[in-house]
Amino acid sequence: MSLWGKYLDDFNFDKLSSVIETDVLIIGGGITGLTTLYYLKDYESVCLVDANRIGTGVTKNTTGKLTFLQGAIYSELEKNINYDVACKYLESQIYAINLIKDIIKKEK
Repeated sequence: MSLWGKYLDDFNFDKLSSVIETDVLIIGGGITGLTTLYYLKDYESVCLVDANRIGTGVTKNTTGKLTFLQGAIYSELEKNINYDVACKYLESQIYAINLIKDIIKKEK
């Protein structure tokens, strides 16, 4: 069992039982949807929905590994597009990892 799935039973989320009005609707309760919700949590009208149980889809069954070493992606980007795009992709991956590190540090 993955680390993500180990504690899922500790969390219960209400099913949507009526029509609601919201300014922001996040569809999908995986790591991307939950990260989006994290950054929007201080807004008044945000709702996250998932077709199944939050955190039990693809995210539950991943290794949860943060890395910018993604195989041959950089050489493929350089070959098929150009060197600058490959560099920007690397920068985006490092930036994303730093965002996660900041959240972990802040939230302990």
